Amino acid sequence: MSQEQVAADAGLSLVYVNMLERGKRHPSLDTVFAIADALSVDVSHFVEAVAQELHR
Repeated sequence: MSQEQVAADAGLSLVYVNMLERGKRHPSLDTVFAIADALSVDVSHFVEAVAQELHR
């Protein structure tokens, strides 16, 4: 899925999604839920990924 499609489906700007992907911004919890919904994944997927990264 392109950044453009994720942004549109999540109700976010393309610039903001790009900055999130590059680690230039940190999303709010509402944004995390919106992106998870746009990607059709459970929000726990993101939580697990962050937890794994913190434990490295």
